[in-house]
Amino acid sequence: MKKMFFVFILFFSYTAYSQTVFEYYNRALEKQENEDYYGAISDYTKAIELMPDNIPALYNRASLRSKLGDNYKAISDYTKVIELNFKSEFHFDETLTAKAYYNIGVIKENINDLRGACSDWKKVAVMTLFRDNSTDAIQLAKKKINNQCHTYLWVNKLRSNQLTKKQIYEIIKRNLSVNSLVNEKGNIDLNDGDGFPYKSFKSGNYEDNKYLLEVYIYYLSKLYTGVKGSATYYTYLSDEKKKELLMYLIDNYGKSSILLWESKEWTYSKILIENMDLWEFLMNYH
Repeated sequence: MKKMFFVFILFFSYTAYSQTVFEYYNRALEKQENEDYYGAISDYTKAIELMPDNIPALYNRASLRSKLGDNYKAISDYTKVIELNFKSEFHFDETLTAKAYYNIGVIKENINDLRGACSDWKKVAVMTLFRDNSTDAIQLAKKKINNQCHTYLWVNKLRSNQLTKKQIYEIIKRNLSVNSLVNEKGNIDLNDGDGFPYKSFKSGNYEDNKYLLEVYIYYLSKLYTGVKGSATYYTYLSDEKKKELLMYLIDNYGKSSILLWESKEWTYSKILIENMDLWEFLMNYH
């Protein structure tokens, strides 16, 4: 994260006391520039001890603590920055507040507190008092809301579908889009027997390689169309691309997988939820 530089006349008087704070701060900046992060944190801390409302030092210390994985102390520093900024007698810095909220959200996302992260990003997005609506932090927060938070809201709604906690975390971690897996009521059908197996359209012997190949092609089309949300994605794939996808499916999901999907009549949503590597591969395949 970029270091915060401020006009120090707002924060320091020209006394010997403030000169010491200024010296600690400048020394910390130099250490930070030279990637001596622990040394920089130590000097920022000394500057803050002498001047507790030192917003620039708090912000920079927060960014370094976040970089070093000291997440909860980083959140504490960013929160203090926000509090002091709102109380500032000199100037309320909207951009600084946005950056602090955004960075707290990123930290919470990294420690799997997506609910908290979304809450902080929304604070950035709805702050109408911002003069510059193109601020990077605002745009980044909106992007996070559209991606991670949208996924979170869907996944939270899908708890009623008996997804395990592990599955939910995997969906979030892989940033998988659940939009195409839900029905018009916003639910995923994970029950056995609700899907449309190939045998319901054409019966055959699974020991017959020609028939088994037809089954593979059917599931490939069904799953890829489901992941992409439109049949046109599969239709317009070149024959070479379709062959690549087919070989991936055959190589990674043997006849036993096909027989399971067919016998249990799994929906494509159920198949993808149970096979997230396949889901991720198809989603990222172009």
